[in-house]
Amino acid sequence: HAFSANEGDASSGRGGAVFLDSNASFTLQSSAGRDIIFSGNMDTNGSNSIYFGNTSTVSASQSLVLDVSAGSQVLMLDAMASQEDGLSGKSGTSYGNTSVTVDKNGDGLWVLGGHNDMRSASVWNINQGGLQLVNGENGPAHIDLSHTGTAEFNMTGGKLSLTPGLTPHKVTANDIVLSSSSTVGLAGFSYGDMLESGNYEILKLDAANLTNDSRIEQDSGVLTIGAYDYGYSDTLWSADGTTLSTRIRGRSLNMDRGGVPAVVAPTVLTFYSPFTTAVEERTAERFIQGNSGWWMTSAAASGSQEEAAGRPAYDVYQGGLVAGLDQLEGDFFGGMAYGYSGGRYSGSADSDVDSLSTSAYGGVRLSG
Repeated sequence: HAFSANEGDASSGRGGAVFLDSNASFTLQSSAGRDIIFSGNMDTNGSNSIYFGNTSTVSASQSLVLDVSAGSQVLMLDAMASQEDGLSGKSGTSYGNTSVTVDKNGDGLWVLGGHNDMRSASVWNINQGGLQLVNGENGPAHIDLSHTGTAEFNMTGGKLSLTPGLTPHKVTANDIVLSSSSTVGLAGFSYGDMLESGNYEILKLDAANLTNDSRIEQDSGVLTIGAYDYGYSDTLWSADGTTLSTRIRGRSLNMDRGGVPAVVAPTVLTFYSPFTTAVEERTAERFIQGNSGWWMTSAAASGSQEEAAGRPAYDVYQGGLVAGLDQLEGDFFGGMAYGYSGGRYSGSADSDVDSLSTSAYGGVRLSG
């Protein structure tokens, strides 16, 4: 089922793909092999899949239920929106307010993007399965429950998955609860930002009342965004539980999405090396910590793909070890570093990559 390339006008009672009016209830029900897709739908405010409004003069209550069975997805690449309180028409008619309840049920996956501008009283409940926030043409996903009264986001169960991007996804509400029965983690997607090695904020939670008892499902591994596989590690929450971050260790071209036939082994397989990053970090620490001597660091990541829809099954492991010796004398320091990095790909054919690196490094403190 697909809702695509529709154009609506919320001010005249039509959303981008679906307009829910007054006391409307709407259920999206998908089953294995029968996904539901919202893509390219527009209203006067931009990308829109579902608009919750009320053209009557009395208050209304509306609901959206996503009943997503295992093995199926609801891909909502166009954002949702709802009517603000106290809205008046062109003729001066005052419309009644509306309140919206969203429930995600079933073991399947709800994929959501865009700025979900929910200005009415809103309660979102993620009860089962998964909710994945992805990057679209307009940047990261934002669940924006901005009502001054009722604005709740509740992960009572299931998994909140985040596709990393250049800027973090965001959930804004008065009350946010990620229960101990919920998990969070990283997930790939068919498109997204191209990332360089470094630290990235993945999700920010903005709430007057926040309870975050969620578990991080996997703090390191490999995921695929677009045509690239990314090794990541050190996924963690900030001390106050508001910001989830991770470290991208490196990227390599995905053989399937990068055009290498699935029935042959890759002719080129690129693995990340921790060597350059380790030496740069060690150099930056010299003047901060003021110590010297022997040091050592390591990094590793692994991942796998099951055979499905013509894609081959594979396992991949990447890792490395770097050690060095340096000396700090006044404003001068110098040192030597030695590193090994390697990886193994096991699939329709096996490939191994091994490399040894060495480097001399040093620096001087400049006055001022």
